[in-house]
Formats: sequence, structure tokens, C-alpha cells
Amino acid sequence: MFFRLNAFAFLVAGEKDYSIYDMKNNSIYMLNREAGMLIKRLENNVDLDTLKEYEKHKNVCMDFLGMLAQKGLGDFFENEVHIEKFRFNAPIQKKGMLEPVPQYVKCYLEISNECNLKCSFCGKSKYINWLGCQSCFRNQNHQEASIKYDKLVSELEEIGVKELILGGREPFCKSEVIYKLIEQCKKNSRINLIITTPGSVEANEILKVSSLYEKIKLNIVVFATRRFSEFLSEEMQEFIRKQEKLFSVLHKNNIPYSVTLQIYDKNRNYAEAIIRDIKTELGITPMIADIVDMEKREKLTHIGMNQKMLSQYRNPREFYLRKSYNPCLYGVFSIDLFGNVNPCPGIHKALGNITDNTLHEILSKDDLYSYWTYSKDKVVYCKNCSMRYFCSDCSVFELASYESSNVHNMFCPANIEEKASDISNVEFVGWNKEYLSLDY
Repeated sequence: MFFRLNAFAFLVAGEKDYSIYDMKNNSIYMLNREAGMLIKRLENNVDLDTLKEYEKHKNVCMDFLGMLAQKGLGDFFENEVHIEKFRFNAPIQKKGMLEPVPQYVKCYLEISNECNLKCSFCGKSKYINWLGCQSCFRNQNHQEASIKYDKLVSELEEIGVKELILGGREPFCKSEVIYKLIEQCKKNSRINLIITTPGSVEANEILKVSSLYEKIKLNIVVFATRRFSEFLSEEMQEFIRKQEKLFSVLHKNNIPYSVTLQIYDKNRNYAEAIIRDIKTELGITPMIADIVDMEKREKLTHIGMNQKMLSQYRNPREFYLRKSYNPCLYGVFSIDLFGNVNPCPGIHKALGNITDNTLHEILSKDDLYSYWTYSKDKVVYCKNCSMRYFCSDCSVFELASYESSNVHNMFCPANIEEKASDISNVEFVGWNKEYLSLDY
């Protein structure tokens, strides 16, 4: 007798445990080692009756496999069978004979180095502000480039970029640049425009800009809710009241937005309660922005494990893509104030400069592609984790982990160094989670 997982179920091995990814129902099943080893053997078309563990613990094994069959994850067969795993989005074009043709998905564009706020952590070259207003961009001693935005948008459209993400402290301090970009984007509405902003300018100005293009979405960076603003400076309290008005204006005018909570020394002790307030008041689960000192390789802020979501989820159908590519870097590149094209805002390895060459010339090199193919199987602290194909952390720290292991641990939701299977409090966005155990 044989047992096989179905075409939509994939077994992924970790060092200490296993996972079954159910792509049909967006479910994750965490298995203990005994269960994973049994399924691994059966997936190789081994006859169940020939296994020693089955001979010794027949009832236990049958109960476990029957449970998997009941969940629709697999089935029993009289004879050896071949299961053709479902390949999503097939057929797919190939680059040469082996690699899929790359798709440019996101471009991060730094348009400003100005802001009306005076945050202590912002604008300092040694700090990375992960996902916050600074969007990983760091000040450099270069002259700001004179970028031809009409030409840039045209080139982005030519290579098929789907999202243009504007950042750099307060982008609305450079509203004239946003107007130019909107004007060009409206000529070909394929590009979605996302603006990461603390909303430090007048709400009416943000509303005016956001109403000009139907494919604009705002990512508002917040620092607290009013209930916890008393612990902040008077200036920040006034700003939080200003943000409340902004949210009211955006909601009233049906302007789409997401929210990012910036964690820093003044609010980190109340972060989890602030997140609950945001969920209650706005009906949005915020993304989390942390601050890291890259010189000391230390995380300056911290948030409880049960609130640290596995963020940046796209679609579970990307299983095959995630096996071959880095889910954070694939399809991404960034352009800073100085015209430098980098693999992402936080990885400062200039591939070229758009004032010297066209985007097509810069991106046609294999340099960027080497970052895209930096899959989880190549990350030293990820390759032995069974969650690696549905986890997406910051690749800046994956690359830095070769120098210091604590860098990766700071952003690993499972805290893999301490206990690989300790994920009971991690929220799997878009997935259902269940633990299955086989105990002999």
C-alpha cells in the first residue's frame, strides 16, 4: 500500500521539523520530525508495508495518514503512483534554457531628503529604518542628481514595472516631483504609485495630490495613537492629532492607504497596545518599522514575537518562484536621490547611474539578477528552516548575517537560532496554521 501527497501539497524539510504547504487552501501544517520523515519516505513511492516504523506502530501511522487524507492533503493507493505536482502559472517563458525571464515588479524611488519632523533616529547614515519613512535610504555625501522624470517613467513602463514606490523622509516636501511623476504615469496607467509618508504636510495637499491619479495608494507612517501620545513630546502629540485629521480626510474621500508603525525608543514599550488601537480605530493591521544600528549590528527597537508578523506576503501560488528566487529582492530595484540604481534601498551596491546610462543598459547586466537568485536555500540561517518558502524578511540582514549571526536573528520571526519550531505566536498573513504530530 502507498500513500502520496496530492498535487497541491508540498513537503518542505527543515533541520528540526517539517512543513506541508497546502497551496489549494492556503494552509500550513507544521509536522514534528517523526511525521516529516514518514511522509518523506512515502513521497519517494516507498511501500508503506516495508517500513519498520509502520510495522511497529501500524495503528498510529494509519490514524495519522488517515487524518492527512481527511484534510485533503493526500490519499492511499494500491500500487506505486506518479503525482505530477501542480505548477502554477505554467507554461512559463525561459531565460536561455534554464531560467525564467525576469519580471521587474517594483522600483523604489527616493525623491526627497526633507521632512517637517525632527526624529532623533532619522537621517543618520549608520541607522537603517526598515520599512519606515526613510524606507532604508541613507544620506550620502553626493550631489543630488538632476533626474528627468518623464524619461524615467517611460523607461519604467518599457521594462514592465508595476509599482513605483516613492520615499525619502517626507516625499510631499517635493510635491512638484510627485506632480511630474503623476503626469507621466497618467499617460500609461499600468504603473501603481505608492507614497510612503508620515503625513507631515497639510492634509489638503496630500488629498489634492492623491486625487489626481486613480492608482495612488498612501503608506502612512505613524508613531502612536492618541491614547499613548502623552509619553511623547508636545510636538509629537500635536503631530498625532494632525494625523488623526488626515486619516479622517482620507477615509471621507475614499483614498486608499496602509499604515506602518514606526518603533523607536519613545514608543517601543507600548507598541503592542498601539497596534491594537490601530486595528480598532482604523480597521488596519499595521506593518512594523524597526530601527537598526548597522555599525554595531544591533537592533535598537524591539516588539513582542506575537506581534511580529511574517510580512510582505504576496500569494502562496508563488511556491516555485520562492524556491528559486529571493521573495524580498526578486523584481525589485531602487533609485536614490543621486541617481544610483541599487538592488534595494537598503543594499548600497550601485549597479549604475541613470544620469550616465539608461535603465535598460544598467539592468541588462547580471549583477542585479545575482541578488534576485539569492534564495532562502542560500541564506545560511534560513536553509534549514521548514518555513523558508513562505517567510519574507529583510534581505539586507540576510546578507549581513554572514558577518554576524545576531543580525539575522533580529528579523527572524521563528528565532531559528534558539528553537526552529517556536512559531506558535507568529501570525502567518493569509495562511491557516495547524500543528500535526506523529508520536510513536
